[in-house]
Amino acid sequence: MSIVTRRALLGAIAIAPSVGLIAGHAANARSSPDGGRWWRLYARMERAHAATQNYDREVYSPLHARYVEATGGVPFRDTPERIAIHAELGLPVVEDRSERLCEIFARLETRLIQTPAPDAKAALWKLDYLVGAHERSTDTPSWCKRFVAPIVADLRRFIGGEA
Repeated sequence: MSIVTRRALLGAIAIAPSVGLIAGHAANARSSPDGGRWWRLYARMERAHAATQNYDREVYSPLHARYVEATGGVPFRDTPERIAIHAELGLPVVEDRSERLCEIFARLETRLIQTPAPDAKAALWKLDYLVGAHERSTDTPSWCKRFVAPIVADLRRFIGGEA
C-alpha cells in the first residue's frame, strides 16, 4: 500500500513539463482512441456544473435574497413566522432542487476523477482541478485519497512508473 504525500504530488507537478504535459483546456485534447468515454464524462460534468450555477444564479439566490429581506436579514431561526415565509416563497422545493443538482455534479466530478485519464492532457486537467488552478472557485475539491490516488496513478502511467 503506497501513501500519496503532498511532496510526491508536488514533485509530479514539478516534473510534468519535462515529460511533455502541456497546459490547456481539456476540450482541446482527444488524442487517445479510448479517451472518448472520459471526455464525454468531462462534458457531462461541465454541463452539470453549469446547470447548478445557473439554477443558483437564476432561481435560488434571488429567492433567498427575498427571504433574507422578508425576515430582516437575521439568520434563520425556527419561528413560526420564518417557517411560514420560507414555505410561502417556495424555498423548500427550490432548496431540494438545488441540492439534487449539486449531488449530480458531485457524483460526476468523482466519477471523472476516478476514471483513468486517457492521455497526459486529461491527467494534467485532473491535477489542475485538484490543486485549484481551475477557475471554478477558490476552493479545491478534495485532498482525500479517492481524489488524489487516481491522479497519481495517471501520472505514473504517463511518466513510465508503476501504476
